[in-house]
Amino acid sequence: MQIEIANGILTTRHPASPDGEPVFIRDGVIHQPADSVGPGETAPPAGDLIADEYARAADAGRRFSRLEYNVIARFAGLPSMNPCSGE
Repeated sequence: MQIEIANGILTTRHPASPDGEPVFIRDGVIHQPADSVGPGETAPPAGDLIADEYARAADAGRRFSRLEYNVIARFAGLPSMNPCSGE
């Protein structure tokens, strides 16, 4: 799965993606959820950046499939859409 978001790609198909866990790739740099994206101490963690960009895109009318949302949610720490998850 690859999702274009936040001027990068959120993917589960990358060698740096252990066990299919999503990684965010921007400008050729691979980010895990807690990694800062951008220079300086004020750069947001990748998980927060993806959560914020998801909210902006959804508010602007972008539609995400359930599978896309669940990949975004796993990376950004958002609640799952899986009805069996208990969230």
